[in-house]
Amino acid sequence: MDNKLSSTAVVKPERSATKEVLRDLPKSYGKTQSFLLPKDPVWMFLFWDIIKATYEYIMGERGHDIFAQSRAVIRVYDITGVNNFNGNNAVSHFDIPVFLDAGSWYISAPSGGGHYICDIGIITPNGDFILLTRSNGVKLPPGHISNIIDDKWMLVEGDYQKLLKLSGADIFGGQGSGTSEQLQRMFTQRWKMFNLRGAPSSGQREE
Repeated sequence: MDNKLSSTAVVKPERSATKEVLRDLPKSYGKTQSFLLPKDPVWMFLFWDIIKATYEYIMGERGHDIFAQSRAVIRVYDITGVNNFNGNNAVSHFDIPVFLDAGSWYISAPSGGGHYICDIGIITPNGDFILLTRSNGVKLPPGHISNIIDDKWMLVEGDYQKLLKLSGADIFGGQGSGTSEQLQRMFTQRWKMFNLRGAPSSGQREE
């Protein structure tokens, strides 16, 4: 009798347990709110929850067909350098068409290093913007390598010189051939890239 099990059989999840966990997660937390998260230097992630009472309030104020007649958008404000944002003092803003039922959206920022905040709302046929929920503000990382040379880089410089000498870069190719200089440049670039990706310095030891 063959008792071999495939890897699929070994790691196959219990569907009943997964369904049970999903059943416990609420579809709504009973409050209209939105949250903006930084993903990387040029992308943000916005998620939101708009409860029934919010829709009913807007329809009571502006008419029962207001949502059918209007465009839903995410309004992205650049508030870089702005203190006490009030909805009207942003550096600039742009609108992204959205489905309110989506619940979340990835947003491409104009540039890294900026400070942003998002409104979710609708634009009426006459151009009015009706706010449904405003997110928190987030500041994105700059998206470029820092030009600050700190002590950590100085710690690995000695190791770099030792490895460069062991590689033979100082004698390879003969004097005046240019090969030695090319090899040194290549080795320097590789070494810097290696350290920028988080390699431990000479002052740190991996366990």
